Amino acid sequence: MTVPADLEIGSLQLGDPLSDAITAYGQPKQKTTAHGTGGPEWIYPGGTYIDGDPIWQMTVNSASAGSTPRGIHVGSSLSALQRAYPGIQGRSIPKGGSSYFSMNYNQNLFTLGFTVERGVVTQINMTKNLPPF
Repeated sequence: MTVPADLEIGSLQLGDPLSDAITAYGQPKQKTTAHGTGGPEWIYPGGTYIDGDPIWQMTVNSASAGSTPRGIHVGSSLSALQRAYPGIQGRSIPKGGSSYFSMNYNQNLFTLGFTVERGVVTQINMTKNLPPF
């Protein structure tokens, strides 16, 4: 199955080999095991998490990790996010006052999500959703 082009941050895309993260970000500050899957999880300074080999999830908490193909990065405004992804759906997150905006691709096989606090993107998450057990 082809990974949608939107599921890329900087030069990394879901489905890439984990070794490509070294080319993009260098050596991780920590190598651990992803909860629930038992696969590798690499953690980079600034809160970038890359899971799986091939990569099935990326979570970015720093603008230095790069932008999506549509130019959205940590620090982008909510209005820029909504212009870049027309029709993106948002919902409030209980506790903390933030909101989560997401889009699904390929019949919900992939999800692209953005946490927004006070009108600013604070986290980007992209996931190849695992099949139910």
